[in-house]
Amino acid sequence: MDHIVGRSDLRESATSRLAAGGSVLLSGPAGIGKTTVIAAIAAEAETEARVLRSAPTPADATVPFLTLIDLVAPIADGFAASLPAPQARTIDLLLHRTPGGAVDRLAVRLSVLGAFSAATRQAPLLLVLDDLQCVDAESADVLGFLVRRVEGRALRVLAGERVSDHGEAEHQALCVPPLLELRVGPMSAADIAQVVKLRTATDLPAAALRDIHAVSGGNPLFAVELARALARRGEPFTAGRSMPVPRRLRTLMAERLDRLGGTARETLLVAAALARPTPWLLTRAGRGEAEQDLEQAALLQVADTDEDGVVRFAHPLLAATLYDSATGICRRAVHAQLAQVVPDPVERARHLALAGSQAAEPVARSLIDAAMVSRGRGAAAVAAQLASLAADRTPRETAELAAERRLFAAECAMMAGLYDDARRTAERVLETAELPANRVGARLLLIDSSGQAIARGDSGRLFDEALADAGADPVLQASVRVRLALRELAGGSLIAAESEASCAAALAAQGGADPQVSLRTERLALEVLAAVQTWRGDPAAADTAERAVALSAGSEDLGNSPHLVRARLRFLTDRPAEARAELEQLMTDAERQGRTDHVWSSLVSLVEVEARTGNCGRALRLARRTLQLAGDAELSRGPALYVSALAEASGGSAFRAAELAAEGVAAAEADGDRLYLLRNLAVQGHAALVLATPGAALGPLRRAADLYRDLQLGEPGISLWHADLAEALITVGEHEEAAELLDLVGAQARRLRRRGVLACLDRAAALQKAAMGNPAEAADELRAVAEQLGSLPMPLELGRTLLAIGQVERRSRRRARAREALGHAGEVFAAAGAAPWQARTRGELDRIGVRTGSSDAGLLTDDETRVARMAAGGATNAEIAAALFVSIKTVETKLSRVYTKLGIRSRVGLAANLPKN
Repeated sequence: MDHIVGRSDLRESATSRLAAGGSVLLSGPAGIGKTTVIAAIAAEAETEARVLRSAPTPADATVPFLTLIDLVAPIADGFAASLPAPQARTIDLLLHRTPGGAVDRLAVRLSVLGAFSAATRQAPLLLVLDDLQCVDAESADVLGFLVRRVEGRALRVLAGERVSDHGEAEHQALCVPPLLELRVGPMSAADIAQVVKLRTATDLPAAALRDIHAVSGGNPLFAVELARALARRGEPFTAGRSMPVPRRLRTLMAERLDRLGGTARETLLVAAALARPTPWLLTRAGRGEAEQDLEQAALLQVADTDEDGVVRFAHPLLAATLYDSATGICRRAVHAQLAQVVPDPVERARHLALAGSQAAEPVARSLIDAAMVSRGRGAAAVAAQLASLAADRTPRETAELAAERRLFAAECAMMAGLYDDARRTAERVLETAELPANRVGARLLLIDSSGQAIARGDSGRLFDEALADAGADPVLQASVRVRLALRELAGGSLIAAESEASCAAALAAQGGADPQVSLRTERLALEVLAAVQTWRGDPAAADTAERAVALSAGSEDLGNSPHLVRARLRFLTDRPAEARAELEQLMTDAERQGRTDHVWSSLVSLVEVEARTGNCGRALRLARRTLQLAGDAELSRGPALYVSALAEASGGSAFRAAELAAEGVAAAEADGDRLYLLRNLAVQGHAALVLATPGAALGPLRRAADLYRDLQLGEPGISLWHADLAEALITVGEHEEAAELLDLVGAQARRLRRRGVLACLDRAAALQKAAMGNPAEAADELRAVAEQLGSLPMPLELGRTLLAIGQVERRSRRRARAREALGHAGEVFAAAGAAPWQARTRGELDRIGVRTGSSDAGLLTDDETRVARMAAGGATNAEIAAALFVSIKTVETKLSRVYTKLGIRSRVGLAANLPKN
């Protein structure tokens, strides 16, 4: 069976229903995936029942008893001897084994009933009926008779029925009661992307997959056909360009479209060409009978007018088919008419460009103006499309102006996360441009589009060529050197990065032809310099960041945001509330301006803030969004994997955190990004420590320590992994190495006044005293650390310290003190939603004989405990649901919460992790 993508909820519900007896009917439009889901469910059922299949086609509906023959033929020989002679003869006649006349319908009913009754005594039967609407009338009559008379557990039906997008199933009478009806709905964008990759073996850019998902409406068959049509077109994908609709899909859409009258079809073509069609706008565009045409479209379920007065097609593919099937002359005429009537200047410019392909400066100027308006509105993808059209319409004699407009299109594409479009457009600029500013700009865009992979060796050629193009122009030189600083920073050469950033700032300050470009370049250079100084532990970083922020005052253009660096510095200096406020404002501004890159970088930093300050639930939500955005916009995955692992280790599953961090290590290594390699190694070791496997933590944490020394870093607060490494070393008895680490990092933290870092290091030092035979003094020192952390916004570190107190007191047999500390730790972790640490705390309480549960440790509710115990005992979700009189979905939800709270991933860990009775 082919690999099935998604649909787990459907399959689980259907399997549970069939296991309990009765039938399942899956309904949905053509191509939505009913057949695939049915095949997967049937394959699972074959271990418990004999499966009989029929998949009639529309042509089969006219052949009497054809579906019944499909079902009876495979079992006929097995029960023939047990049937009375008249029934056996009727079966032979039905199967055309014996020549004879027409069969009597009542005789067929009784004979098939006898045959299936005999067959179910040998094994349960599952009838799989795909495309139920195509079952011939004679078979339907017999099946309806049959399912009312055979006991449900012996005979079950799994069926699929094709219905329209908003239609309902009509053939329930052919299914054994009780019947569960399930609608097979559209697939998510992520699932569609996976289906396309599996079925077409093509590697389309994320932007193309987004368009395919939108036009297909989440229909996997449509999506695969659209992807193949894109591949056949043999041209690079360009965002915003109309999607080619292959003949097969046109045929599927034709049934509804062909029933439209001539004027209605023409009216809907105009609607398909508009971004937001309304009856008023259609009338202005010359469709005088628009109201009547829309009424006809609604009756035929092609399109309707929603409550906001906007015409919506029943399926996006209907609009795409109408537009794609029109002739070029017809489409251009529609756009020419719309250019005269649409009120929005951006849409007017787009229609004006699509109305003809001739170069003309007035058209080009209107398009570039519209592109600038679109960028200001935050519609960067639209701006990129309009600017590309402007470049195409620019007369040949002004080639440099065309290159400048094309470069603007590439910059907008980058803002929107359309990296493939941006790179292709930049390459076109290099083919034609001669002005240094355009050539340098194109090369810098190619460099910027590499993201965290900027440190890879293959970027060297671009830098050399960009420097050569820049010549003696100080601002152009500065713009190249600031990227060189970024490359050195990502690669871990901090001294070289600081030198390049300082040089860039000085060059940009000399000024150039365009003061705004000079200012923006100087601001970026100072931002990078502040970031380098931060990593090096240079106190000057704060002043440098403030200088960069001052240069951005009054500017609406985010460009490169020094606010991000300042927010990170506030986070490092134990001011997370200020950092959070600045990051959220930056993210709001970035979303408004359509700056995907800044939304993403703000999210990365916000996850760190929320994880450290104990907002574990929000950290998990933001981390998932970060990882999704990295995939959608083709951004580097190393940072997104790092914060996803960090969030999971704090409030999700430590097992999942370890997996994500390992992926992050591989991604950072592939990018040549040594800074995020260090961070992913740090969180990989942290996850192992959360899982109480200090031996497994040592490998990645020691490697992180080696990188920290090699890179000559001096900021210990970027993550708190030094204390993790010290604790792991102490646990395995490497006290000398731990002491050296604590001395080195402690000196850096004291110099920079990193109170949170010092508190974590003090906790590790106290644990070392306990390990070396002085538990009483260690417990006192740990309580002092807890008092320090109580005044800092670091609840997880406070909880870890209380947990450490409980462990030390337990080992010293001071049970009452241990119980008090562990109870407090459980409350702190519960308030933060730190599920993995709650599990650790519960384990310690269990060791001293304290019963844990919803009242003691704030972990599982009574209902969750009941569901978890039944699951640990081997009960299926269906059995648990039946016993507790709840739905299977409720059981699934409660088990998911249990896994999260206990820090486990499946039923396998339930027995070992549930609280004792």
